[in-house]
Amino acid sequence: MSDRPSFTVEYIEPVTIDAEPLPEEFSARSLKRSLLILGGIVAAIAAAILLLPGLGELRESFSGAEPRWLAVAVLLELASCASYVFVFRGVFCDRMSWRTSTEIGLSELAANSLLSVGGAGGLALGAWILRRGGLPAAFIAQRTVAFFLLTSLANVTFLAIGGGPELEPLRARVAAARVPPGRFVLTGPQSHDRVPLLLALPDVGVAPFVPSVYAPLRTFGFYWSPLKVFEYMALGLPVVTLDIPPLHTIIRAGHEGLLYREGDLNMLTTHLLSLADDPAARARMGVAARARVVAHYSWDAHCEQLERVLYEAMSDER
Repeated sequence: MSDRPSFTVEYIEPVTIDAEPLPEEFSARSLKRSLLILGGIVAAIAAAILLLPGLGELRESFSGAEPRWLAVAVLLELASCASYVFVFRGVFCDRMSWRTSTEIGLSELAANSLLSVGGAGGLALGAWILRRGGLPAAFIAQRTVAFFLLTSLANVTFLAIGGGPELEPLRARVAAARVPPGRFVLTGPQSHDRVPLLLALPDVGVAPFVPSVYAPLRTFGFYWSPLKVFEYMALGLPVVTLDIPPLHTIIRAGHEGLLYREGDLNMLTTHLLSLADDPAARARMGVAARARVVAHYSWDAHCEQLERVLYEAMSDER
């Protein structure tokens, strides 16, 4: 008799992953429209360069272009795409095949070119593909933040003002991540008179409250007065904060800033990317934030509300 052990083969049915639907911008109609618009713009520019009489100098400039420099430009662009794919694979899954990494990475770059959402389109598409592939949503969110930091540090600086028990652990995490000097600045505790000077430096104010870690906020709701939100608004900054009451009544999505779901780091990253690449939106939201805080949340406004409540109380007693 054979001494080989017996075994049983059991076939496991594949598990369906409930991935979130793609944003509306990725619908077939939206993509076709974006492609048509892009093609029309390219055709119009080419026709203008070739036909308009006032662009003779521009045509001469193109005619004098050296092929070697055009080749260098193409090689640099290819190197940029390759580096994007390399970082993508290293951040999300270094065991992923190079073919799959290249397909997803280049799809993200294409989405960033087609969709005018400040680079967030590519991140959203990549997150959706990875979710469909079975990766946990929390893992994708955390790695998306890391990917954003690695690919955007050349253009973005983070400024954290204040102290507290989380300051030193945060310093350690920044050091462990080997963030280049000057890209993540931790000021430590600051006097009140210095806060407005520091808040004049950034372009976006972020209030990433985490109510889930503080029991009273889970029990009674968010009852804190969000002072940092009012300070951001007073300085004319667009604000990114949680989509919970009362924050979503102070900051209205798309008006004074942008809102994200608690714990949804992917959405937070997407909002930061979109504002980082859209100066016009930052300026518009900043102006609206300043006007709203002055009209509804200034000391004068609070005193008027208190006075109205007191008069109503006195009237009821009579």
